[in-house]
Amino acid sequence: MSTQAQVFAVTGAKDGIGKSNFCLNLAIALQKISNARTLVIDFDTENCGDIKNLAALTEITSITELGDSLHKLDSQALATRISKHSSGVSLIELYKRKNELGSIDPQSIDTFMNLVRQAYNY
Repeated sequence: MSTQAQVFAVTGAKDGIGKSNFCLNLAIALQKISNARTLVIDFDTENCGDIKNLAALTEITSITELGDSLHKLDSQALATRISKHSSGVSLIELYKRKNELGSIDPQSIDTFMNLVRQAYNY
């Protein structure tokens, strides 16, 4: 797929104001309206996992799980490794356990985001 994804960042001043809820609903709406490949990335370094819980999924792939394989994947292969919700929206979280944060380097995030921009529309 030769595309450059549109990226939306949802942020707020504190926990519990509905950022994750808004983000998931926006992604589902974008996917339904445009029938485009849509990915939600839970980049919350403090409370990662809210997106998974809101989507009523027990497990989703994490960026830390992909680890060193990120540098070996192309955008199509990456898309097959990312979890999918029944709405058609793909979901990934930064980490499964907070202690994994130290294993994430900026170059891996850059590689991941470049692959995502090629594989998804939103």
